[in-house]
Amino acid sequence: MKKASILKIILGLTFFASTAYTMPISVNGDNFTLVATHSGTQLFSLTADDQGRIYMGNNSNNTTGIPVQVFDSNLFSGTPLSMQNIGPSVGDADGITFGNGFIYTSDRDEGIRKISVSDGSQTLHISGVGINATGSPLALRENDDHIFVGLGGLTGINRIDEFDENGSFLQSHTTGTDVETMTFDPTSGLIYYAAFGSTVRALNPITGVDVLIGSVSGTIDGAMTFDPISQQLFIGTANGANSGLVETINVSTGVTSAFASGFNGSTGIVRDSSTGDLYFLESGGLFRLESEEVEVVVPSSVPETNSFLMLFFALALLGKRLRD
Repeated sequence: MKKASILKIILGLTFFASTAYTMPISVNGDNFTLVATHSGTQLFSLTADDQGRIYMGNNSNNTTGIPVQVFDSNLFSGTPLSMQNIGPSVGDADGITFGNGFIYTSDRDEGIRKISVSDGSQTLHISGVGINATGSPLALRENDDHIFVGLGGLTGINRIDEFDENGSFLQSHTTGTDVETMTFDPTSGLIYYAAFGSTVRALNPITGVDVLIGSVSGTIDGAMTFDPISQQLFIGTANGANSGLVETINVSTGVTSAFASGFNGSTGIVRDSSTGDLYFLESGGLFRLESEEVEVVVPSSVPETNSFLMLFFALALLGKRLRD
């Protein structure tokens, strides 16, 4: 994220300098396909609509922003496409999410923008929010269109703010760390988030309980998604040691497993709900791993996994109330 870039400017380092990029990137012998390329501003964070389109924010820091970038899988025929623009230029849009026909993205210069995926029209949904210099990750709860906004990693601001469907502030949720990256699980209602580091936590925005989930082998910087198919977190690393890895965390056990390596920094992961394909963003472009090639161990009972985690949260809440 921007904070990483700022630190690297100070230290005289280059972004993702520690990664030895090798092709082809593969997992269990199956190759990832480069589907789209982009030159210029570092792209950051992924989201997907329900029509096979993948959207990318940017990590423009203090430079001029660019529009949200889009890859339409329906147009891909084997040759990597150039990413297309949608909506207005957005400064440092490293918070991006989709819901009910709209892309929401944090514009460092003005606030949270709401962009229609049908025609690219946009409104300033929440003015003055998500403008901090180290990024503002977003999560959307689609059943009520509530937006959750993190206040960026390396800020020391340990909270996630919640806004209603009209953009009105509702409440702040105290978190265990500051918030660099986050993702939402619509089944459990939990927000999984990470600071600019290696640990992952979960917040229940209904009860306010916040717990540690697990950790990965490197620094999390934008690439994290809760996968509804495998019921696991997919997490990529960028900056510093072990940059370019993709690992999974089983949210019920906290066990971390290797998934892929070789990315030139990993700054975005998302599953396309229309096809089941997984998409991975790095500085060289957008890669796809088709659904039939994704070999992820699915928990034997998804309801039991969710029930286990919710029981864990209930016990944590009970302990919190006893201490109060």
